[in-house]
Amino acid sequence: MRHVERHPIDKMPKVERTEERDKRCVESLSQDIEDALTARRPIEGKWIEARRQYEARPKRPIRDIPVPNAPNIEVPVGAILADDLYAQAVDTLFTASPILTTRATNERFVEQAKSMQNFVDRLVEKDLLGLRSAANTTLLDDTQLGSGFYYIPYIQNVVKSRVHKVTHRGPQIMSLSPDDVIITPGSRGNLQSDRFVGLRFWYTKGEVAERARLNKWTNADKIQPLGRIEPVRLQYEKDSSLTPNPLWRELYEILDVYCFFDYDGDGYDEDLLVTFDRHSRTVLAVHFNPYDKRPLVPMRFQERAHMPYGIGVMEMTQQLQEEVTELHCANLLNVFLANARIFVAAQGAVPEDLAIYPGKVIPVNATDVRGAFAQLPMAEVNPSAAQTQSYAISLAERRVGTSGTQGFLAKGGSRTP
Repeated sequence: MRHVERHPIDKMPKVERTEERDKRCVESLSQDIEDALTARRPIEGKWIEARRQYEARPKRPIRDIPVPNAPNIEVPVGAILADDLYAQAVDTLFTASPILTTRATNERFVEQAKSMQNFVDRLVEKDLLGLRSAANTTLLDDTQLGSGFYYIPYIQNVVKSRVHKVTHRGPQIMSLSPDDVIITPGSRGNLQSDRFVGLRFWYTKGEVAERARLNKWTNADKIQPLGRIEPVRLQYEKDSSLTPNPLWRELYEILDVYCFFDYDGDGYDEDLLVTFDRHSRTVLAVHFNPYDKRPLVPMRFQERAHMPYGIGVMEMTQQLQEEVTELHCANLLNVFLANARIFVAAQGAVPEDLAIYPGKVIPVNATDVRGAFAQLPMAEVNPSAAQTQSYAISLAERRVGTSGTQGFLAKGGSRTP
């Protein structure tokens, strides 16, 4: 079964398309999209680093400081706090029953409100809107990366067996990865008033053909497969211990761009939905925005004032996690060395290839054995390392507004899920 976006455009006025207008449109949008992707590369680097730290993968494969093959363990401070907040947020949203309550605003509408409540309860019970699955993923993005996005289009579920069958039509709540939401450079965070917002989708050849047929795309024969995979997704797959798909060249990068653009050249910007292929720079469809507003809802864990992307738990705790990781690795090495010994012996007192183990008898060429052979400790246990780690973790908890093991809601934390 496939979800196919069927935007409600049938009863809307048609946009009069010409080759010249399409050319102006794609030139403008292509430049805007490339500028937006270039402008956000620094934050993409933060997303990659946040996901690496969440997966607790060491930054360096081998640690040779201060000794070769030193302990190399990433302490997942941020992941522990992010999971605590994620669990509390899910509980807060979905333990309430019903999730959505309808109330009559007038005595005349009491029966209608009851009917609407039954309708809403059925949608939630059967998960016809996809709310739970979308919330699970979006809340993860929100807590980890600081930004999550709900996409709510009008779709139809299509099954093709012996008989082509449409099983469902209606709005659907989906989760979009932050790296697939392309926002205007210089955006102040209001996605409804920004000059454009691009939604990026990765389709197979069959999915492209089906959408081209159902949505009546033009120039579909000009669509070209990817020239390269998207770097954030590629690194995410590596951090998740997945082998990147070797067949990525069969994917197509299609964008739905909700934009204000003067398509007909009359001096006024139209509110448009433009579908185009980024790789071949081909316009596939141009429609007036079929929704009352753009079907994209952002979620930000900690807002940056006047900025489109938020701050997540992993970014908040990045430096403190690095500190705890360094202290933890040093403490492990300290414990190991404190329980190890080195030995000194008089010249010629013991063989050069001597191996020591419990019960070993060592013949020495010396009158005084104690003077010929002795042991020295390599280190002493440093009790301050564990205390410093606890203090750094406490700072991380205060930064994100959680109390760690007991849950921030139980102790009245400072962060609202």
